[in-house]
Amino acid sequence: MGELEKKSLRVGGTMMFESFHGEERVLRNARLLVSVILRHPEIGTVNYDPKNLLLRLSFLIRRSLTGLECQEVASKLRGSLEAFFYVDGRVPAYLEIDHSDCGDLTVIEIIRDIRSVSHEEISLVVEVLREAFKDTLVADRCDPYIEDDPFYQEELVEEFLEDLQQSRGERKLIAIREEGRVFVFNK
Repeated sequence: MGELEKKSLRVGGTMMFESFHGEERVLRNARLLVSVILRHPEIGTVNYDPKNLLLRLSFLIRRSLTGLECQEVASKLRGSLEAFFYVDGRVPAYLEIDHSDCGDLTVIEIIRDIRSVSHEEISLVVEVLREAFKDTLVADRCDPYIEDDPFYQEELVEEFLEDLQQSRGERKLIAIREEGRVFVFNK
C-alpha cells in the first residue's frame, strides 16, 4: 500500500480544504467523502477507488463478533439491500459485505460500485447496523457546528454522488473520522 498524503481537513463546522494542486474533480470527490461521513456519524471511513469505481464504507463495532454473528448481519444487510434494489428498480454491479476482527473491535465493510450506489441505500445500511448493534456501533459524537438540517445534508450527499457517478475520479481517496474531525487522504 502506498503512502497516504494528507490533503484536507474539517475544522469546526466549516469544511476546509487544502489545495489539490488545481484538481477540481479531486476536490469534489473529497467533498463527497466528507459529506457522507458528516451525515452519518456511524461511518468510520469512506474509501473511493476510481480505478475499480468502488466506494467502501467501514463501520466499527465495539466487540469481537463471532462468525455466526457476522453471517447473520451480512444476511440481514444483503436481504434489506436486495429488497431496496427491487423496489428502486436498481441492479447493482457490485456489492460486497466483509468483516475483519481487530481484537476487541470488529470492522464491517460495505463495498459498492459507485455507478449505482445512492444516499438512500447508505442510510439503509446505517439503520440496519444501528438496529443490529445498538450501543456497540461506534458513532462519533455530534459536532454542534454541523449543519442542523438533515435534508440539506442528504441533498448535498446525493448531489456529490451523482457528480461522482458521471465523472470518473482519478485519485484514490479515503476519508477517516478521528476525534470529531474528518481527514481526507490521497493514496
